[in-house]
Amino acid sequence: MPEWSEEVLKDIVGQLFIVGFHGYIANDNIKELITKYRVGSVVLFQRNVQNATQLRELTNSLQQIARDAGHSHDLLIAIDQENGLVTRIKPPIATQLPGAMTLAATRDPENAYMTACATAQTLKAFGINMNYGPVADVNSEPKNPVIGVRSPSDKFDLVGTYVSRQIKGFEKIGVASCVKHWPGHGDTSEDQILAKLPASLNPLAIRPLRQHFKFKGLIISDCLEMDGNMEESLERVNILKSKYAPRAALFPINLPELQRQNEEQERLASQIYAKSTTVVRSSLGVTTTSSGILQLPKLPEDGTKIVFLSPKKGSVGGAVESGEEKTRVPHTPKEYINLLRTKNRDIKHIEYDKALSRHDSKSVDDAEIVILATRNAIINTEQKALGLHWGKKLGERLIVIATCDPYDFMEDAELIKNYITIYEPTIPAFQAAVNLLFGDIEPGGPFGSLPVGHEILIQAIH
Repeated sequence: MPEWSEEVLKDIVGQLFIVGFHGYIANDNIKELITKYRVGSVVLFQRNVQNATQLRELTNSLQQIARDAGHSHDLLIAIDQENGLVTRIKPPIATQLPGAMTLAATRDPENAYMTACATAQTLKAFGINMNYGPVADVNSEPKNPVIGVRSPSDKFDLVGTYVSRQIKGFEKIGVASCVKHWPGHGDTSEDQILAKLPASLNPLAIRPLRQHFKFKGLIISDCLEMDGNMEESLERVNILKSKYAPRAALFPINLPELQRQNEEQERLASQIYAKSTTVVRSSLGVTTTSSGILQLPKLPEDGTKIVFLSPKKGSVGGAVESGEEKTRVPHTPKEYINLLRTKNRDIKHIEYDKALSRHDSKSVDDAEIVILATRNAIINTEQKALGLHWGKKLGERLIVIATCDPYDFMEDAELIKNYITIYEPTIPAFQAAVNLLFGDIEPGGPFGSLPVGHEILIQAIH
């Protein structure tokens, strides 16, 4: 190791750290880390996002602190804006954009590119120059509790196609993207994060990137490359900063321009959600439109006994105190039922946990149509059991909407006759399903155009 002074060493080491903090303004802790310890990168979470004006003021203040402290480059300011299930900057601040598997379900990689461009435009407007995404894990394990719909597919070639288009989109707008997770988080039925055994401490995990794949870019991990590699690591950081964090004037947020941008992105998102909604199975019958596209029969509106079943809000995982439990979008039955009631105001709403009460069971029995929303029933035995129970009793009267992982009832064609997947439990994704059920949109492609496998078990309608 070269003989560095304490100040030079502090500068170098600080540039290799990415830190987070609490609050909507730059507190004393983050100021000290940037000023005294020369930290060169910051990551924002939901806990740092309050509104549009505040967020831009926060990123401006962080950059000003670094400039006043004499940093040679501006900060890298990063966030996890994967969209879909993991969305840090949410409506009404920014447009809800579709996540990875939703994009892949459209079977049009151009949607991935346009969504990445839109995401980068949003981040740039808020002074954020790096995104921790897209997710490049191949979700080969249907019971994966961590990745699931955050990945485009369980097929490596499909993942590669959509991820590469997203990278191009970020590159086009000028926001750095960070592909994750190395060496892979897709083939597991358990959370692989082990506090005492991070992959970044194992040279066998990092070495293939540098030596076999000849990757010369920045690797972001939970530890530093020390000793002889520090100068090389600093050089990689500076190269990235020179490209994506050039020093420029710090402006407040342009709210009219942000509103125009959000409106434009909402139109894009609406089109993509409509094209991604997948009818895996239908016993309701189909018709062919004048354009030759298959279409579900329109559900009846007011006057028909329809019951909507949705799971009660449950706990979800996430980074400790990051606010991620909010951005992973817990089930939102109030919004869901409101969307349904815009089509049929008489729909009865029942929230379920385990088994239904006798009174609720009678309401379901008496209904002409029952719409059941599930969230990851493939790893939730109570949701799965409830769905199969009512599938057996109701037959064609039951319509199941898998609001997250599409695997919930993929292998249960005998009992679940009508099965729709939307890939993420966001409001616009569910709105697209409601529109489809009540005849307001046509599905974007052949029914059953799933971006995941199990094709033999799927009874897609053609």
